[in-house]
Amino acid sequence: MANLLYSQLYSKRGHQEESEDTLIERNLANTTKFQVYRMVPRDKEELAALNALYQMSSEFEIDFWKAPTGVEVFADMMVPPEFAVQTKSYLTQNHLQYQVIIEDVQKLIMQREKPQSANSLVESKGNLSSANPLLSSFFSKRMKDAPYVSRNKAKYGFGDYHSYNEIMKWMNEIELHYPQMAKGFTLNNARGKTNQRTKIGNR
Repeated sequence: MANLLYSQLYSKRGHQEESEDTLIERNLANTTKFQVYRMVPRDKEELAALNALYQMSSEFEIDFWKAPTGVEVFADMMVPPEFAVQTKSYLTQNHLQYQVIIEDVQKLIMQREKPQSANSLVESKGNLSSANPLLSSFFSKRMKDAPYVSRNKAKYGFGDYHSYNEIMKWMNEIELHYPQMAKGFTLNNARGKTNQRTKIGNR
């Protein structure tokens, strides 16, 4: 399964006739949007294929918003444009039906970051619900989540949207205030980019 996944997703192996740059250009020509797919495995074989993708997702910058947990249980993942073609091909070849529930993640984030009046917020929520019930359902829980409140020194509102810089600041504060429990480290992905991580637990 791992070899099959690499052959379908990793450009240098799955598309030997194309250079990595050529493949990326072809992906970007198809879509420049980060999209969120929803899959519902119908049997154990489909669940195994989805779990294989989940286990190796970090290498291809595929971000599972909801991990696969069982047959007939949906899983959501955000796919970068560089791997959109390969990901769709992998899902199709493994008979995994999928639905795009968020067409453009960046556009949605920008809309949510804009200052809105109470009336415009109600209006936008109404448009969201009528245009895409799945999307409305996904965000309704996030909007209703109560802010995280505690006595710790690195507070964070898990029910709210935060920018990348805010998340990085919070991770640094955790390491600063709780050095005995938190340790920062970095990981390199398939494209050579470095991602910051924080491990929380007994060191």
